[in-house]
Amino acid sequence: MENRTPLSGFPYVVSQTDENLTVSFTVPPLTKKKDLNIVIKNNSILAGLKDRTPIVEGTLYTNVRDTLWQIEGTTVTLHLDKDKPAIWPLLISGPLNGSIDPHSSFTLGELMENDIWSNQTRSSEKILEYFRDSADKGSRLGQLRMGHILKGDSKDSLPDITPNPVESLHYYRKAAETWNDADAQYFVAESYREEGEEDEAIKWYKLSAESKNLKSMYRLGEIYKERDDYIEAFIWWNQAASIGHAPSNVSLGHAYWEGNGVQKNLNKALHHFELAYKSDRTKEIPEALLEEIHGPDHHTFSDPSSAVKVVVGVGVVALIGYFVLRHFSSK
Repeated sequence: MENRTPLSGFPYVVSQTDENLTVSFTVPPLTKKKDLNIVIKNNSILAGLKDRTPIVEGTLYTNVRDTLWQIEGTTVTLHLDKDKPAIWPLLISGPLNGSIDPHSSFTLGELMENDIWSNQTRSSEKILEYFRDSADKGSRLGQLRMGHILKGDSKDSLPDITPNPVESLHYYRKAAETWNDADAQYFVAESYREEGEEDEAIKWYKLSAESKNLKSMYRLGEIYKERDDYIEAFIWWNQAASIGHAPSNVSLGHAYWEGNGVQKNLNKALHHFELAYKSDRTKEIPEALLEEIHGPDHHTFSDPSSAVKVVVGVGVVALIGYFVLRHFSSK
């Protein structure tokens, strides 16, 4: 049975059975064999374009016997016959002569961080070393991970690693500029906003929003609201809400309710609060809005389906009562 492992954000795909394994990656059109640098030994691999950072490089998980490789069009495929039948949990287990490709380096850092696999003692310093190596060699995933770790947020930080906001921004910018990564652009904007450089933050939020990053659209709405530019705030929230962003629907609900940037419209306000609730059940419809629409004696339900159940229930009871009345009146 084949085990195929496409690595998200990685330039190669690994497929394997118990007996053999293949590694495939894409190269530019018109690439010839002479343009490639491929060296496969019984316990190591190096493959990629000449004079470029290797696409895959390092010590193999365990030994292989026979190997061959081929290029067809823009796809290079490496075939490895395993020395002992088994499914490998990973392709590269460590550096080759001190060098490792950026994507394998990221994988080793991630596996060690999550206590999934490692041939070394786990340490925050070693994990950071793997991620830094990956980031410095151009891995988008490595750059984002370094940005998160050095930013110092409790969710993504590593024990015993001191936050470094300047270096964090450096890695976020590398991912944002090199890869045009919308998430990285958002984090660059967040970093500038935290430093009080709001105009620079707006520039990066807008770059991110061009790629439909919902968090950036929402944040732009917040910034313009703080600047009392309610029309611009409405425009950004409306863009995010149209893609289903619950917090932006809540903000639109308040805009229509309070008449900020648009003409006050309680029904439209209620509509946007309902849309927010449908996609996020923590976004409850404000009681005060319902009172303003229906009066203080209205009946509300935390779940709109509850209202349907009550209506159906009342209908059933009425129907039962009708048949009971007919039964006795016919006697």
